[in-house]
Amino acid sequence: MDEKIKSLYQGLYDKYGISPESVKARDKHQQEERFSNLISLTEIKESDSVLDIGCGSAELLKYLRRMGFKGEYYGIDFISDFVTHAKKEFNNDSKAFFDEKNILVDDFENKFDWVVLSGVFNDKRENSEEYFYKTINKMYEVCKKGIVFNSLSKYVDYEDESLYYTYPDLTLKYCIEKLSKYTIINTNYQLKKDTIPFEYSICVFNK
Repeated sequence: MDEKIKSLYQGLYDKYGISPESVKARDKHQQEERFSNLISLTEIKESDSVLDIGCGSAELLKYLRRMGFKGEYYGIDFISDFVTHAKKEFNNDSKAFFDEKNILVDDFENKFDWVVLSGVFNDKRENSEEYFYKTINKMYEVCKKGIVFNSLSKYVDYEDESLYYTYPDLTLKYCIEKLSKYTIINTNYQLKKDTIPFEYSICVFNK
């Protein structure tokens, strides 16, 4: 595990508590825009199972429930405070489960219909490229129907040195060649008004 990344998010949690800022979202609106663009690419059914990698305070679960999702949700995060909070908040949701896990290190007893990742790739690591592709591969290994994830795009006019950017076309090529020909990409959405799109989302179907 990248201790620098863990320390970063523990610090954000300690400063902001349960809020969009603690997961580096500008506000709740931006957070939900990101979810909307991700989930729109999938074919998640109301009875499917979903694994959410880097679940934070499980805002994705709230979004999915509002959209009519009634299936099992599994949220994992490496910040124990997020996991503890989510377990308490969703204590009455019999189909919501949370655990402190690392997608690359820990094993999963079962596969999930869909594996979702939002925002996890954005922070630069010592081995960002290796982490990026290994995580995508592991997601695909544990899915039954498909995976969906987002990443910052290299096709921007400014790059923050602390963030990790990828080429959408190269990621698409990798997914098609290594995982599945049934792949969708969306680069045409804005998360900040009056800026060019700086993020893209990809859904890979397990067919």
